[in-house]
Amino acid sequence: MVVDLSNLPGFERIYNDFNLQVNDEADYQPNTGVVTDGVLLIGTAVDGPVEFPVSVRRLTEAEDLFGGMVAPNGLPNEMSLIRGMRELYAAGCRDIRLMRIGGTFATGELLGQETVQTVVSHIRETIGQVSGSEETVITISLPANSFLVPDSVLVKVDNEPQTFGYTVDYSAAKVTFQPGWFNTGANVYIGYQYDTEIATHEVTNEPLVKDTATTFYLQHGPLVYGTLSVYVDGTEMPATSLDGLTVYWTYDEASNKITFVEAPSGAVTANYTYKELQRSSGYVTGKIGGSTQSFTLSYVPIADSVVLYANKSALPKTAYTVNATDKKVFLQPGYADMLATVEAEYNYSTTSSFIPKLEFRGIYPGAVYNGTMVTLEVPDETPAKAVISFKKPAGKGGQDFSLYLANYPTLGKLVDAINNDQRNRYLRVSTNAPDMPAGLLKGATVVLAGGTDGPKPSDYDYKEKMYDLLSHAYELLMDYNAAFVVPLDVYADDPASGNRNFAEQLANFCAAVSMANSETLGIIGVKPVADISLETLKNKVDSLCASGSNQYFLKDANGDYIYDDKGNLIDVGRFISVVAGPEVVTQNEQIGLYATSPATFFAGLISMLPPHVGALNRTVTGALGLRFSYSLSQQNRLTAARYVTLRTRPGSSNVIVTDAPTAAVPDSDYRRLTTMRVVATAVGLVRLACEPFVGLPNSPENRGAMATAITSKLQGLQKEGAILDFKFQIFASTKDQLLGHALIDLTIYPALELTKISTTVTLRPPVNG
Repeated sequence: MVVDLSNLPGFERIYNDFNLQVNDEADYQPNTGVVTDGVLLIGTAVDGPVEFPVSVRRLTEAEDLFGGMVAPNGLPNEMSLIRGMRELYAAGCRDIRLMRIGGTFATGELLGQETVQTVVSHIRETIGQVSGSEETVITISLPANSFLVPDSVLVKVDNEPQTFGYTVDYSAAKVTFQPGWFNTGANVYIGYQYDTEIATHEVTNEPLVKDTATTFYLQHGPLVYGTLSVYVDGTEMPATSLDGLTVYWTYDEASNKITFVEAPSGAVTANYTYKELQRSSGYVTGKIGGSTQSFTLSYVPIADSVVLYANKSALPKTAYTVNATDKKVFLQPGYADMLATVEAEYNYSTTSSFIPKLEFRGIYPGAVYNGTMVTLEVPDETPAKAVISFKKPAGKGGQDFSLYLANYPTLGKLVDAINNDQRNRYLRVSTNAPDMPAGLLKGATVVLAGGTDGPKPSDYDYKEKMYDLLSHAYELLMDYNAAFVVPLDVYADDPASGNRNFAEQLANFCAAVSMANSETLGIIGVKPVADISLETLKNKVDSLCASGSNQYFLKDANGDYIYDDKGNLIDVGRFISVVAGPEVVTQNEQIGLYATSPATFFAGLISMLPPHVGALNRTVTGALGLRFSYSLSQQNRLTAARYVTLRTRPGSSNVIVTDAPTAAVPDSDYRRLTTMRVVATAVGLVRLACEPFVGLPNSPENRGAMATAITSKLQGLQKEGAILDFKFQIFASTKDQLLGHALIDLTIYPALELTKISTTVTLRPPVNG
């Protein structure tokens, strides 16, 4: 669980590891005191709010809210929250917070008469694109005996010269615009030149101008068709043989040139008639053709509400017509560019059958609300006489009560009256039609059902449900302050499917909330053994001490491990302690004598101790005994594997703590719980000292004042004996000052707890006088 707070102003903390060295001041004797820290228990209950931390003032009030520990059949109900609260209280904790997870609401509904509703809705939707033009032919009208001059035609569309998208037929004097090239209705301009025949002239025996040996030019043109005759030395030479298979010469009108297949051997002359032409210019205008384009709407529009848009610009009403019945809009040509996106904005109405109703649920999740009864009576089928009555579930506070519908004109008013009635401490109601008349409700009796208490350890999918519920609870608790968090009835060595480990889940949460909000440590137990045979206990210890066990590392939101910049896994075991037992024997007036996980008892003990006072060798208040005892060698192995264990004090029935490590990696500076608590306390004090300076100028004067505030806070901790000494420096490079950052390098010299006393015994014979 990683929380990104890089953009948030405030206090940030980084824990350096592997720097702790033994020093000569380790025999410093701190003053002792009593500090009660807050412990948050997360578990299941038969009643009460879900996913909301509740601070306990009195045990009886908590039991009234969350229910007891005994089921209607007289047996324990398998719910953990109240049982854990009683254990934590017995262990000495007085700052207890409870958070319930799991459970479903008992529900029911009271229906009204079916009505028909008409709803007017508004929509703006894309309905298509403007299509291109149709094929358009524009004919050029020329005078008699006139024809277009080749390559003289100039075409403009909407005053823009065009090169593509059209063809010119010079012989037919027409321009054809290809479909889909231009906007429908676009303005067309066609400029051209043409020649007009005004006279003809006959030429005989004209010597031709020689170009090459085979090519000769006429001196006049253009020719009247069929009048050209060619002579070589006065003898006419036909263009082809009589059968047309052999070509002797050709004439090119464009160049006014004769080309012989073979060079003629004599003088070349010609007879012909040519035209006298007069050249003129002209132009013609027109429009690109196109037809009305239709579009289909998704709904039947309300008359006159349709507004059409082309490329986000509203079109005038003259540009389109609407056929509301067929859901059609017709766009006239010439109003929008080709391929423009067409949108329609309009109102439409829908009618549907609607059943107004009241929806009831228990005030909290839980099976206790099943059976809550709601009855609506309508005497003589007269709504003015209708009475709605409520019968509370057995075992719940509040009273049965009734309301007259005539006093509440709408369902919304009736809902407010029910929810705010002081007699109602078991029911909540909502409606889907707050403005409709309450008299629409039909007479009926509703019995709430479907309420459940939450996962039970006997459920086949208990662990899977608990892991998911805890994940969500931890997300909600990221901004919550508690010194210790204990998830109940889940265990470090009993993971959910997919090897989803509850201890690693807790460690990741505590690490994230400590970095983002306030310093928080977690306590979790191991699964109780099925029996206390020697073989079972041996197998339990072997499993707990197996290679790689009791190590927990930082994960991301996808459950993948995160590595530091050196490629190492990031230890988060320092933020939790795993209590390996044995189970504690205790009792209370509801369920009598029983054995339970020692996690709550250990949490209660350390909540009473100042941060610098270790739990090692401390008596566990409220523990009447242990279900079994680990052997000394087993205690030794479990301690080496960084588990908290309990034992009975020699010569007494008192239960004491064997050792109190964290689950940090073996060579971590934070493997002692006292070290972690002292560091957490020191960091918290530094945070408190620095917070008033956030938002002030990053100046030497303010950094000096901040150093004074930090010194004052840490000296107080030093006087209490929690630390032997401290050093710190405040850095702010030019870059840091530009970014608004200040870096505090804090070194703490903790007063390490006394964990072992060695005594050397020497025997000597008596000395005779």
